[in-house]
Amino acid sequence: MSNDTSRIKIHDIEIIKGVNVPINSQELSSLEKWYNKVRGKYLFELTDGDVARFIRQNLYLEYLIPEAITRLENSPLAGELYNGEILSMMSNVNSSFWIENIILREKVIALLDKRFDSYSMEWEYEGEEKEFENSVIVFLDKLKKLNAN
Repeated sequence: MSNDTSRIKIHDIEIIKGVNVPINSQELSSLEKWYNKVRGKYLFELTDGDVARFIRQNLYLEYLIPEAITRLENSPLAGELYNGEILSMMSNVNSSFWIENIILREKVIALLDKRFDSYSMEWEYEGEEKEFENSVIVFLDKLKKLNAN
């Protein structure tokens, strides 16, 4: 899958969406420091942890979810804090996003339906494979139920 949005910078997304990020040099939170650090990056330059964090913060999902899908196609266990972090963050996205973004929902369903069978994955600990499979099933069921409505 080609991701046409991967060649856009976070700063460009701010402009498109009319977001004004104040530059404040006084005591920034860790989230603000991180955000200022990634503002000038293209989506494809973000780390898996950055992508997961944007999704966790519900920021620019219409741009970050396509990037996340591309990463999951290449590595189903994509993440920084733990294996499968990006998929986990996507599964926590509010149902209203998936309802409004049918094409992205269908792409994720198609990806999850594959069950990543064609990939050989190395698991960190005993039981991780089963946990991953269960999380895929739960997320897939959530998305398919939205199709039924």
